[in-house]
Amino acid sequence: NMKNILVPTDFSANAENALTYACELNRKMKTNIKLLHSYSVPVPAGDTLVVPIDDTELKAISLANLTKTR
Repeated sequence: NMKNILVPTDFSANAENALTYACELNRKMKTNIKLLHSYSVPVPAGDTLVVPIDDTELKAISLANLTKTR
């Protein structure tokens, strides 16, 4: 019997649909939903100038998206 549903998200429309589907499964199966969001810090490659985003800023963006998802 399934106890947990892991739902990876990038906060896109497709990910939101997957979360909605997981919520429907949860209603029928009484499972736990674990929402997973990960991010990577961009690393400059070659001669391209990339302005790195601060880790704190990336976390703040993720938390803001998570708050909208609730």
